Amino acid sequence: AVVSTQSGHYGRARYDVVRRCAEALGYKTTTENDDSFIIWSDHTINAERCAELKPYQRINHFPGMGEIARKDCLARNLQKMQRSQPDEYDFFPKTWNLPADYTSLMNHYLDLRKRRKCKTFICKPSNGAMGNGIHLLQ
Repeated sequence: AVVSTQSGHYGRARYDVVRRCAEALGYKTTTENDDSFIIWSDHTINAERCAELKPYQRINHFPGMGEIARKDCLARNLQKMQRSQPDEYDFFPKTWNLPADYTSLMNHYLDLRKRRKCKTFICKPSNGAMGNGIHLLQ
């Protein structure tokens, strides 16, 4: 089996660990993806490219995945689903996207303060990764 570690114009995936893991599992790696079983890309893939995939091929990105991969988009989509299906979407914490939800966050904070409840808030940048930029606030 072949794994393509293509990365746009750069020829190789940004993270060498992808190639090392594929080879450790016995896959041959290449920067071509015509017959590759797995296609690893560091960039989003357009719908046309996905439509060209053969039935046996798998890819690590798909069109629209930013809607669930970015924390701000995921929160917004979960909140929409929670309004639509409250019994099914009760598994995630109260979330605010700033600055749009600032007033709601402040009202929640003031309500907690009035009731003398101390909560810790996790503040994450919308497109951060690997823990970068996360702050805990009380």
